Amino acid sequence: MQCKNRKQWDIKAAYKLLFDVRHLTQSQTISSPVAGPVPSKALLVFVTSRLLKLLMYWLLTEYLFTPLTPMIFGPVEPWEFDHYAQTYFRRLPFFETREPVTTRETLIRAVFTIRWIWLNFVDVDAAHTFLSIIFVGILRLDTPEEWPPMFGSPLEAYNLRRYWGRFWHRLVYRPYIGLARVVSEKLHCNRIGSRFEKCFLAFMIFLISGVAHAFVSLHEEDPAEASDDIAFYCMNFLVVAIEGTILGTASPLRRFLPPSCWKLIGYVWVFMFWFWAAPKWAYHEVHEELLKEAERRNRPQGLQMITRLFGMNQYIE
Repeated sequence: MQCKNRKQWDIKAAYKLLFDVRHLTQSQTISSPVAGPVPSKALLVFVTSRLLKLLMYWLLTEYLFTPLTPMIFGPVEPWEFDHYAQTYFRRLPFFETREPVTTRETLIRAVFTIRWIWLNFVDVDAAHTFLSIIFVGILRLDTPEEWPPMFGSPLEAYNLRRYWGRFWHRLVYRPYIGLARVVSEKLHCNRIGSRFEKCFLAFMIFLISGVAHAFVSLHEEDPAEASDDIAFYCMNFLVVAIEGTILGTASPLRRFLPPSCWKLIGYVWVFMFWFWAAPKWAYHEVHEELLKEAERRNRPQGLQMITRLFGMNQYIE
């Protein structure tokens, strides 16, 4: 005979706890009685707005950001994105280098930076938007309130720390900070001081992010890119730490300029950082794609040249 007091499994509550990585649902809400179904009109508005958002992303990506570079600069060559092109500031004219940067190279780099930020943003947010339609509009497992926007306003990104903390998504922040605190406790970082502990936790979050991206690169059998992923995120931590030190030292100067001017300076700084960093991380992918495209384009010409050398044109025609 089955005991009447035996607690039954709540599959929906287990699902909420398992996949709520951002801790959006409170434990009281999970344990409380299930609320009524979401009105059909609210679901229709939610799904329609998300579909329009996906359509806008597709149109902008397909017809603006993807062809942006050739649209502005015409045909580009693989050498314009090679390892040498990844460097910039060391090749400015006043350093008297053998191959100083050109106006075309600078403009390509600036457009590439904007395009790179957009594509990385859209890749994540479009996937989030599509899944929200599935889980809210089709499966009816969640409510619209449980799928808030992943990204903040880009207007909040007037320094690099705010770029990562206020604008960029914080989907994995809770799991990563949990792992970071475990490591911090094992190393007794709190004994050194609260400031050091906060700095260590921030470093661990960036390091774990780099390792997570590296696992994806290793799965794609690209160990060189895996090491670049870890170096990229550790570099971001270092720059954020230096930025915080400079902002703390320069805080008395803020009274000499209005906040809008400081924000404008901050936006320029964030763009210049990505102008420097994004090509170092992503130019090699563009370079490889252009080489493959050049190989596909030149293969028929090479085959035709070989057949002419061997006097086989009559067989091909």
